[in-house]
Amino acid sequence: MRKAHACTATVVVALMATGAVAETEQRSFEAAAGGRFVLDADWGKVEVETWDRDAADVVVERADELESLEFDEQEGTITVRARKKERGIFGWFRSDDAPLFQITVPRRFDLDLTTAGGKIDIADIDGEVAARTAGGSLAIGVESASSGRPNRNA
Repeated sequence: MRKAHACTATVVVALMATGAVAETEQRSFEAAAGGRFVLDADWGKVEVETWDRDAADVVVERADELESLEFDEQEGTITVRARKKERGIFGWFRSDDAPLFQITVPRRFDLDLTTAGGKIDIADIDGEVAARTAGGSLAIGVESASSGRPNRNA
């Protein structure tokens, strides 16, 4: 058993030394219904969920792939700005390393989302939505009352 723990610890240390462990950033904000969320990212996938709470949560997986990541909150608007590390022309085609922005906001909230390299998936939301992506799909779901799951056909 001791041998297995030593082996596991060695693998974890080796992964950390090579930078293979992805960094996750998380922020929570007070956010009353009727507020606004702005994402200005030049790379990454975006998933937006809603809930019946006066709070907004932002989780950014693989944040270590970003040159900069800024969070700001002013007068009912939450803004997240993210810039990609420069890796030359071929860096734009590494979609499996792209950051993932997981955003949860009150159900009645406005969204202004921009990403230049990833899909945008938005759950049922009651607000104005502006969503732009230059390199991925865009899906805005309507939540089914019976299942609570997005209905892509509505």
